Amino acid sequence: MIQMQEQGGLGAGQKIRSVMAEQVGIEVFRTYAENTTHNFAYCARIEKISKKIKKWYDSGCKNMSLENVYIGPQEITPDYSECPAYD
Repeated sequence: MIQMQEQGGLGAGQKIRSVMAEQVGIEVFRTYAENTTHNFAYCARIEKISKKIKKWYDSGCKNMSLENVYIGPQEITPDYSECPAYD
């Protein structure tokens, strides 16, 4: 499952879907960027999430823990401490 976390955090429905995914064993790739007003379909952003999913798939889908995927500009280092799995 790909889930986009906006700057304000996860919405109530997103939190519920995260818990449900964990309960049934669905991998969650949560995207994060410092500015979510840009078009998500921008090729570089799609490439980042695609590479992360392919790497997971090629590993045999063994790691089922939440994967934070930074999709913002390369020159900015993301702070995932503000992207907890659940609030």
